[in-house]
Amino acid sequence: MEFYLNYNGTLLTTGHAKLKFIYRRTFLRQLKELDEYYKSNGVPEHMGFSSSKIKEVGPFKFLPLVTRDSNLEVDLDIILLSQMGPGGEKQSFGDLDNLLKALIDGLRMAQNANEIRNEVPGKGEAPFLCLLEDDQVIRNIQISHKKLFFPTSGYVKKGRAQEIFALIKVKVAQKFPSW
Repeated sequence: MEFYLNYNGTLLTTGHAKLKFIYRRTFLRQLKELDEYYKSNGVPEHMGFSSSKIKEVGPFKFLPLVTRDSNLEVDLDIILLSQMGPGGEKQSFGDLDNLLKALIDGLRMAQNANEIRNEVPGKGEAPFLCLLEDDQVIRNIQISHKKLFFPTSGYVKKGRAQEIFALIKVKVAQKFPSW
């Protein structure tokens, strides 16, 4: 199974819980559309957002598409356009590995109460769909990093923030073939 997700906007690499939820909520909207598509096209339950995969963390009921117990794994092929671009001068708003970590944090569910802090589920966030239970279910990551030459939601270049556009090709596959 293959599909695409995108992130378009400011990405901060500080790792604050509130920021991770901003990124998670961006992907949540897209994953809800994917869930509707799966349901209307007869995708097998174990390959979709099955209620048996719900994980409770604090006030949230996360529903990851891929869990450690699901016999599924994920390949991510990311095209990342950023203000710094490859080979640019060192910037204060984070380098490639920090941008990648922030994106992956947005794709996975919160692991504990420290990653939730004061966040509470909003309307339509029960369950809270996410791609990954944790990053242990990622089999392969490929990234292509290029310079961003067009504005996204609003030009920001201060502190540890920068504008990015990320197109993420997601390939979900079974870990072990079923015989």
